[in-house]
Amino acid sequence: MLSVFISSDAPTFKENLLEISVPVGANVELSCDAEGHPQPHLNWTCDGAHEKETTNHLYIVQIEHNMRSCPVILTPAEVVVRFGDPLSINCSTSAANVKEIDFIVSFGKKQVEQPLSVSWAVEEVKEWDVNAECFVTLEQNQCFKMPNVIVYKTPDSVSVSAGVTQEGAEMVLSCDVTNVAPLQALRVKWYRGNDMVHTQMLNDTSRTPASAVSTFRTAVMREDNGVEFRCAAELHLGPNGPELVPTVTSSAYTAVVLSISASVPLTRTGSGEYTAEVVNSLGKSITSVNITVECGFIVTVQMRIYDFWFYWHSHGSKYTCKLVSIHRATQTLVVCSTTCLQLRCLMGFA
Repeated sequence: MLSVFISSDAPTFKENLLEISVPVGANVELSCDAEGHPQPHLNWTCDGAHEKETTNHLYIVQIEHNMRSCPVILTPAEVVVRFGDPLSINCSTSAANVKEIDFIVSFGKKQVEQPLSVSWAVEEVKEWDVNAECFVTLEQNQCFKMPNVIVYKTPDSVSVSAGVTQEGAEMVLSCDVTNVAPLQALRVKWYRGNDMVHTQMLNDTSRTPASAVSTFRTAVMREDNGVEFRCAAELHLGPNGPELVPTVTSSAYTAVVLSISASVPLTRTGSGEYTAEVVNSLGKSITSVNITVECGFIVTVQMRIYDFWFYWHSHGSKYTCKLVSIHRATQTLVVCSTTCLQLRCLMGFA
């Protein structure tokens, strides 16, 4: 029987954000970590304005004097794009006294649509950390805004592995997710059969492809032998991500739970090394045990040689021997222990 205990907890922050003072034009990265069940959803705001970021990490924010009054309009302001797909963003302004408007980018093509609008297009996004600035030069100052570009990639492979587990012990299953980005958007879900039993989110801010391992522990009994476990790697990319959550699911892993039972009595020829081997398409695992069977018969033999009686008692491989004689003068019994070697030879057991 699989035992999984799930509790309900209100969301709480593990650490509070600290106050930060930076000069004008500096870059800032904010991150926080929260826990709770069900899994809480995170939203960022600045002075009440929504920042459109729903993960535990707020990407680089450009701090500029009176930035919220900068008349730059990005369409869209946030883009979620798969690595290798095209990208297009338009930059315009609502100001009338504009001297210049332009994109500052390191790749792609720029095109002026009209005097107060410029577009930036990329045929294939081949960079993971995309930095682009659209600025406007006014009569008295210059300001800019940056679009939030999230580049993602589904994992190359997702697989489940575990060792052979004895009944009553804890089975440790590992879900290996290879070459996925960004890790902070990765959510791993565990399934026992068709039932979801565990969810894990990765706390990593890396934007470049990386591999991750999710671990699920559960106590198993002999009834769990043959139960199938799967894990699914999902990329939760926020409201601007794909309508269908990008998901890669592993093949089913069949649990192997060993149980030891003596259903067949062993005879004296049953001694030896017993080996169990389990095999699937990914490999095999072997375990073995040595069993020694001791003979259980009991034999008592008495033999008279001249005036001596030999009493020989055998229990399995253990021998007890007594020599009993009658003292001729006193007619009393004399008992002494002796070796059974001669008697065993006489009886044919040597």
